[in-house]
Amino acid sequence: MEDNTLKILQKAHDEFNSKNYERAEELYTQFIESSTKSRDCNAHDLAVAYNNRGQVKYLRVDFYEAMDDYTCAIQINSQFEVPLYNRGLIRYRLEHAFCRSIVFHRGVLFDIVMFFSPKAFSWKLKLTFGESWN
Repeated sequence: MEDNTLKILQKAHDEFNSKNYERAEELYTQFIESSTKSRDCNAHDLAVAYNNRGQVKYLRVDFYEAMDDYTCAIQINSQFEVPLYNRGLIRYRLEHAFCRSIVFHRGVLFDIVMFFSPKAFSWKLKLTFGESWN
């Protein structure tokens, strides 16, 4: 692998660790594109770049794009546990996504819970009425 390509990866890591996520993502993308064109590509470095770029996407709540990057990292190195965990975490969060609001209106307590079902790609609403407070 070229020295320049490794410098890009190191700079991406530095930007990521400095929480300059937008710049880190650009550099990881540049490294990935350069590495996939090269025959002299270190599989571990490429998997780490995909994982870290996925982490940037996860942090901005771009879950599906993050899962794509984690999947690429896993395909490159199936023994790399970090993207397996990261992808599983997103799947868990999507399965258990919900919003809850408790509203007190005209002396009645309302408990409103909305669950997101990724399989049906829809929200389900559960409304519970509390006791009247007069």
